[in-house]
Amino acid sequence: MKSNAIFLFLASLWLMHDQAYGQYEYEYVPMDSFDLQKEILIDEINTDIAAIQSSLPRSSRDELKTILNYKAELLARRLKSNHFINDGELDQLVGKVYSEITTKNPRAGYPTRIMISRSPVPNASCWGEGTMIINLGLLSRLNTESELAFIMAHEMAHQLLDHVNEATLSAIKRRSDRGLKRQAKTYGKLDVMKEIAYDDARYSRIKEHEADSMAVVLLRNTSYQWQVYERVLDMLDSADYPETRERPDLKSRFDFSKYPFKDKWLEPPHSGLGRSSNTGLFSADSLKSHPNIPKRIAYVDSLYGYNAGKKSYDPSHDRIASSLQQRIDLEMTSSTFVINDYAKSMFYTLQMLGQYPENKFLKTHLARLLVELYLSRKNHTYNRYVRISNYYPKMMEELFIFLNNLRMSEIAKLAYNYINRDAVFDKTNEEHYFLLFIISTGLDNLEVSEKVLTAYKNSFPNGQYLEAMKL
Repeated sequence: MKSNAIFLFLASLWLMHDQAYGQYEYEYVPMDSFDLQKEILIDEINTDIAAIQSSLPRSSRDELKTILNYKAELLARRLKSNHFINDGELDQLVGKVYSEITTKNPRAGYPTRIMISRSPVPNASCWGEGTMIINLGLLSRLNTESELAFIMAHEMAHQLLDHVNEATLSAIKRRSDRGLKRQAKTYGKLDVMKEIAYDDARYSRIKEHEADSMAVVLLRNTSYQWQVYERVLDMLDSADYPETRERPDLKSRFDFSKYPFKDKWLEPPHSGLGRSSNTGLFSADSLKSHPNIPKRIAYVDSLYGYNAGKKSYDPSHDRIASSLQQRIDLEMTSSTFVINDYAKSMFYTLQMLGQYPENKFLKTHLARLLVELYLSRKNHTYNRYVRISNYYPKMMEELFIFLNNLRMSEIAKLAYNYINRDAVFDKTNEEHYFLLFIISTGLDNLEVSEKVLTAYKNSFPNGQYLEAMKL
C-alpha cells in the first residue's frame, strides 16, 4: 500500500508538471504594468512620506527631507516607466502571505504597499516609508509559500524596527561628524572612506541579524514553516548565479547556412569585461548587500534552531503552483526587456527556448531583441541596453562577451537570418513582417523589403505597422 501511495504521489507531480508545460509550450502572454493605478500609488507614497517629514528631528530635518523626496521621486519614476508588475495571480499569492503574517501577529507599523519589481536581481527591500518591493528575480527562486513568507517577514521586520530610517540618520550624522573631517585631513579621505564603509557594513550585519530573528518570531505564529530560514538564506548566498544553470548554446542558436557562426564572437576582450572587480579598495565579503550567510544561519540557529529542537524544512509543503512558477520564469524574458536590460533578456529568452522550443512568444521576442540591438548600435545607444560592467555572473559571461563583440552589420545579418526562416517567421503575426522589413532595409536589401511590404499590405490592409513601414 505504501509503495502504491508513493507511486500515485509521483504520478500526480508528473501530471501537474506536464499540464503546466503544455500550457506554455506554444504561447505566453507577458504580465501587465500598472495603468490607472500609477497616480493613485504615487499619491499614497507622497502622503506617507509627508507624514514622516512632519515628525523629523530638527537637527537633520532638511537632509532627511531631501532624501525622502528623492525616494518618492525614484518610486514615481519607476512606476511611470512600468518598472512594477500588476498581475492578479502574483498579487493574490503575496496578499495571502501578507494576510497570514499580519493577522497572526497583530500590531501597527507593517508596510502598507507591496510591489513586484521587474528586476532580475534575487532581492527584496523595505524603503522605510511603507513600501516593500519584491523583485521578480527573487520570486523566480522560490518554491513554497513558506519561503516567500520568510522573505516578507524579514522585510516587515526592517519596517517594524525602523532600520531604514535609522541607517539614514546614522549616515547623516557621520557626514557632519567633525572628528571624521579632521581624520580626513590627517590620514586622507580614502582611509576615512574605507572606515565608514566597513562600519556601515558592520551596522548592516547587526540589522540583518535582527530582521532574521524577528522574521522567525513572526513566522512561528503562522501556518508557515519557520525552519525555512536556512533554505532561503542559502538561496541568497547563490544569488550571483542564474536559477537555471544551463548556459545557452550560442553557436547552435546563431549558426545559419548563409551566415555561419564566427568563433571570434566568443573571444574575451583584452579589457576587464567579465572579471570580478572585488580587488583593491574593499574585500569581497565586507560590503555584500547580504552579509555572510553562514553566520546569519548560525545566528538564527543559536536562537531558534537547535536550542528549540528545530525540525527539518519540508519543501513539499505549501508549494507555489507550478504553472505560476513557469509564468514567472517566462516573465523574466519580458520584464528585463521592459526595463531596458536587453542582454539579460536575451539570456533568459535563450534559456527558455531550451525548455519551450516551439513557444511563439519566445521566438518573436528573440527576433525583437536582435532588431532592437541592431537599432541601438545604429543610434549609438548600445551601452544603455547592454550594460558594460567589471563583473557578470559566470553563467552569463559568454553571452555578454558575444554581444559586446558584435558589430552593427553582424547583428543585422544575424537578425535577418534568424527571422527569415520558416521555423520562425509567422505569416499571421504582424510584428514579424515589421521586424523583417526593418532589418532587410537596414541591410539595404530593398528587394526583400518591398516584397515584405507588399505581403504585409495584402495580409493586413489596415495593419498597425503601415505608417512605420515606408521605404
